[in-house]
Amino acid sequence: SEGNTISTDSSFIFRVTFQAASILLGRPASEFCCSRDRRGLSTKPVDYVVQVSTNVSIIFQSIENANASGSKTLHISIDDFSSEIKSNFEHSSGLPIIDPFAADFRSVYLTEATSEGSIFVSQDFSLDCESIRCRVTPHD
Repeated sequence: SEGNTISTDSSFIFRVTFQAASILLGRPASEFCCSRDRRGLSTKPVDYVVQVSTNVSIIFQSIENANASGSKTLHISIDDFSSEIKSNFEHSSGLPIIDPFAADFRSVYLTEATSEGSIFVSQDFSLDCESIRCRVTPHD
């Protein structure tokens, strides 16, 4: 009977949030590698490490309808993002090369079914950020 149809629409939402996340990326110094200072003297090898600190929220939403229409949305919100270059693999707060900033990125993939039976597809991207400040300082 027509009154007992089962809906084939579906929705899915996924969210991940990181508070005060820090990532250290780099390579340990090799004892077989040496570097020279400005005077040409051999110096002890040092680690080269980039530290990234941020709060981030990632949300993915998918909506699909029985008529093949629907949308997929990815929203990434970054807050208090900063980065610094260091010479060791220890978490610290020093002078950042990128001052803390906030940004939002959103991507929407939309499909719509027309009355003629064809499918219309659109994509929309947006990036919102007020300002980013970078500084370059000489490496010791």
